Amino acid sequence: MKRFQFKLDALLTIRERQEYEALRVLADRQRILMNEQNKKNILEKDLKNSIMRRENLSEKTAMIQEYRVEDVFIQGQKKRIEFSVRSIQRAEKWVNQAMMSYFVARQRKNVIDKLKEKAKFEYKVESSKKEQKALDDIYVMRNVSKLMEGDRE
Repeated sequence: MKRFQFKLDALLTIRERQEYEALRVLADRQRILMNEQNKKNILEKDLKNSIMRRENLSEKTAMIQEYRVEDVFIQGQKKRIEFSVRSIQRAEKWVNQAMMSYFVARQRKNVIDKLKEKAKFEYKVESSKKEQKALDDIYVMRNVSKLMEGDRE
């Protein structure tokens, strides 16, 4: 009896590659999102430090120029944080798109996998039927030969 061979193996291989590629793109975009979130966290930390420095300037006698420098830096940090929030939103959108692409690729591969499982099950049923038929034929031939030997005596 020949081995099981799935007719759509080439298509299954293609779908597996597509799923792998979609997963790779998803991982890349998630990495980009995490980098953007880390940048925002660093900006927020710098902003807090700058606000603390400005508050500390009020405790000692400082020149107005020092206040202005800190104030300009704080305003700039707030703008950079706004830009960072927009970048994060864009990256989240890309991650969601990549995730949807991955789910679609995964579903398409799973359809072929189910077809393969069904074909394999049908193959096993068919092969067991053929095997049973062969055993039945052997049994019948054995009984016929015993009957023929019994007639000779």
